[in-house]
Amino acid sequence: MTDQPSATLGIQPQFSQDGTNWDNSNGSTFQPTTTGSTNTISSVIPIQSRYFRMVYTNGATGQGTFNLQTIFNVSS
Repeated sequence: MTDQPSATLGIQPQFSQDGTNWDNSNGSTFQPTTTGSTNTISSVIPIQSRYFRMVYTNGATGQGTFNLQTIFNVSS
């Protein structure tokens, strides 16, 4: 949840084989629909490596509200 847009392609899932060298995956740009609303980007990202992190790059305006959550789910 955020009340301001991210930078262009400001949400980057990243993967690493060793936890040190990170590779970017498909990025997204986050644009809230209304100020103060809860907005969700929901997507399935295939596991590419042992380690995973999400990197968020803020846009031009500072955040008043920010919450980034990931959910790991293994499905068969």
